[in-house]
Amino acid sequence: RKQSTKMDEKPLITTPPTHQAEEEVLGDSSHPIFPPPLSSVLNHNFLDITDQLSTFADELEVGELAHDDENFGLFEAMSSLEIMDPKMDSGVGAQDVLTLKEALETGDLPPDTSLSFPEILGIMDQLLCHEVLWYSGNSIIQTIQTCLYLHDVSLLKNELLSIFSLSLLKSCSAIRQLILRADVLEQEEDFILGTYGLDLLDDYPEASMLKRLNQADDVLQAKLRVLKTKNKTQTAPQPPSSADLPFFPDIKDEALCEAFLARLRFRRAFYNMNVQLDKATNRFEVIKKTIAYAQAQLPLIKSSACLAVAPPPVVFQPLLVRRFITPTAPRPIPPMTIDSAIQYFESLLNNTLKICNLTEPITLQGLLDDVIPRFYNPFPDIIARSRFRTVLVSGERKVLGRTPFSDVVKESFVSLSVPAHLLSNPLAQAFLERATRVVVNLVHILCHNKVRQWRKLAHLFEEWSIIQQEADQLDKQLVEPPPPEPEHQHEKESCAHGCSHSQQQESLSSHPFFCWTFHFTLYTMIYYLQLGFELDLYTSNEYASIFWYQDYVMGKYVQNQILLAQSRKQQQTAASKKKKVRGKKEEVPPSTPPSLTTTQLIESNHALTRGLCRLVLALQADKMLTEPEFPFGSAELRFYHRFLPFQRLYQPSLLYYTQFHATTNAKHTADQLYHAAADCLKIAQTTAERVVKSNPAPHVLAAAKSLSKVGATNLVATNLLRQISSTKDGSSSATRRHVSFDLSVDVHFPVVVLKS
Repeated sequence: RKQSTKMDEKPLITTPPTHQAEEEVLGDSSHPIFPPPLSSVLNHNFLDITDQLSTFADELEVGELAHDDENFGLFEAMSSLEIMDPKMDSGVGAQDVLTLKEALETGDLPPDTSLSFPEILGIMDQLLCHEVLWYSGNSIIQTIQTCLYLHDVSLLKNELLSIFSLSLLKSCSAIRQLILRADVLEQEEDFILGTYGLDLLDDYPEASMLKRLNQADDVLQAKLRVLKTKNKTQTAPQPPSSADLPFFPDIKDEALCEAFLARLRFRRAFYNMNVQLDKATNRFEVIKKTIAYAQAQLPLIKSSACLAVAPPPVVFQPLLVRRFITPTAPRPIPPMTIDSAIQYFESLLNNTLKICNLTEPITLQGLLDDVIPRFYNPFPDIIARSRFRTVLVSGERKVLGRTPFSDVVKESFVSLSVPAHLLSNPLAQAFLERATRVVVNLVHILCHNKVRQWRKLAHLFEEWSIIQQEADQLDKQLVEPPPPEPEHQHEKESCAHGCSHSQQQESLSSHPFFCWTFHFTLYTMIYYLQLGFELDLYTSNEYASIFWYQDYVMGKYVQNQILLAQSRKQQQTAASKKKKVRGKKEEVPPSTPPSLTTTQLIESNHALTRGLCRLVLALQADKMLTEPEFPFGSAELRFYHRFLPFQRLYQPSLLYYTQFHATTNAKHTADQLYHAAADCLKIAQTTAERVVKSNPAPHVLAAAKSLSKVGATNLVATNLLRQISSTKDGSSSATRRHVSFDLSVDVHFPVVVLKS
């Protein structure tokens, strides 16, 4: 803004550039990321305007920015960098960073054949650490690419370092292709795909690399036998010939030989594991042996890490990023120890082993309630999630590479509510295809990181709404309403949701496709609400509204489960009567109702949700939690935004803030709310304890134990708060400061913490 009035009239470049000069400045168009050579711009006569810029900067007040209506606005000001700032200007200190070509020309980089065995071991261990850093989300130019030897593996003459580097790059290429194929990465949040010119040797023949690895293994084993025999007999037998290898050093130390052997074997097993999973996802027994072989090498690598010696400093250039035009920050990343790298590989191999332990048949309900929770405890990294996605649902939409996912969804139709004979109708087949796409999309979303899950699930509700409406129309076209039955006196009483028992039965039996869709819509809603606790999105003042809405959704879910169970019983009874009338055996599709353990776990979750809702309302009524002031909004606006994704759904009906306010502001005393909360928490605790005693699966057992602990702890806190409420003199400001919530026991249900 002030530059246009204060700037000298003289042009910055006294000689206007010609067309030829413009071409020189632009440089070679085939290499757009590289800056033009300095010689191409030295012909211009530049003027030093540093003093002018300093004068203009002194005239700017605090908060003002330079502005020009045409060329320089807010975007340019915020995107500009401070020149010569080492944290922002990547060119600062770049003159001390060497590339491979420069290091070879100056002779600073020692030939790999001149390195000692401990130095080669040190390079291998550092590369393992840098590999893990790249897998963990850092840029490849700040991790693997900092090793100058990897810029051109063909120059390596030392077979140990050459084959290790080659197999490392091939493994990195396989992992990168896996993440691209799985499509669970957005905006490079968990993994940076860019290679910045580093050749990952995609075109190098796999057979040639494995042949060299096997040759190196054979030679090292032979040398190890020679060294062990020499140590026992003090006479060294003649070692085998290694003429097939370009250069293989003669190792004289037994421990070093074992260390190199363990590292090369791990590289071969790790690469084979990824290749086998890419090519044949159904040969899990062979892959398990490969994983076990790789796991056996990790303790040997860890125990021999003490033999490694740091290589010459020029081998690794942590500031190499300053020589490249990349969006990566110029500062180096923190180093990683070999112990941390080994721990990462152990976790990655264990997660891959979990995937290989998947067995058919896999039901849709079992996938959502058992397979995914078991695999996501603890939450895996992007490599494990990508592998889980590609193995579970392949590109052809097949489960474990064999069963079409449409068959899994079809089995879910039959097991929940849809009569089998309806699925042969062309309209039902078309609906099955569309429903399969939505379910596959749901599974795909669950393979993203949790932040992306939250955002994508909000859009998935629109797809569920469309499927619900299609299911409703399909039910009207295919399902005949049942004949009316006489209602008994006790059935004429309306239920809590405004319909009679017979109306509920009629609704379920005449809407089987909609009930299936409604079931998984409610599952997605519950998962979405609970995910907010995992991401720590809710404040303690929002807990009342969150648990209130979750109580509503869980109530619908439990009610739908009961009606589905009754529908299955009716179908089995009708099938048996039909078989007796016809006098011949007729196949009835198997029904797979949820297990008693699953039902009890749902009941415990529902009771705990209702109890915590009443407990938070009691704290607010007791003035221990106060509503915060919203200078730029209100509690109603926050309620609207929290549950805005549910507005897109066809069913269940959307709840509004006025309903929440009318329900929670009813004339209930704090003592009554404490009493109601204690009853619900007691039910949640006892139900979870019954699940624990039933000896369920490990992940179900862990969930039941956490629910029981949360229920018991909050029950004690509720009784204590009730006593405090009945004895205090009406001023609770001292008590209010000591009430907090803790989510360390269970990520979905907080524990009330009281401090004296």
